[in-house]
Amino acid sequence: AEEGQENILGRLAAMDSSRQEINGGDSCTVLAYLLGKSASKPPTWTVLLLNCGLHDIRTDPEAGARQVEPEIYAENLTKLLPLAARLSRWVVWLRTTPVVDARHQRLNPEFQRFNADVERYNQIADALMDQFGIPKIDLYRFTYRLSSSFESLDALYSDHVHFIEPVRQLQAAYLAGWLEAHPFA
Repeated sequence: AEEGQENILGRLAAMDSSRQEINGGDSCTVLAYLLGKSASKPPTWTVLLLNCGLHDIRTDPEAGARQVEPEIYAENLTKLLPLAARLSRWVVWLRTTPVVDARHQRLNPEFQRFNADVERYNQIADALMDQFGIPKIDLYRFTYRLSSSFESLDALYSDHVHFIEPVRQLQAAYLAGWLEAHPFA
């Protein structure tokens, strides 16, 4: 499985050699990336699946400050959504997946994440997606509901925020099914 994952990451990196890493990071990074793309010859993406939020809610355990505070997150999304729409024929938003607070804090003491923040940032994004007419894939609810098929929500994770292979396969099938059900002509 690791070999297959490396192959996928290699192919993704080859698609955009200007990126040092595949992960888009927080909403500031995504905004900067889309600004850079729009300044050059824009790509002709058919569908752009877009998400940011999990990095935005990273919280300094001592200061209590988030990496990107809610009002800045909202401003970033407000700026990046029109860019995304210009750079692709269709934009689809992926709602951020849940976090298990105790698990995250136990396995990653560098910074904290809280599911209450995930829910708050998802609400901010939901309102903006509705305002901009952008469809949403509810990966949060889908993933949360998977916990009934496993031991618990905690059992879905391989570490502090990443999912075990069976969960990733189910999430991928869910995304593929959603895209299949919403043909983009």
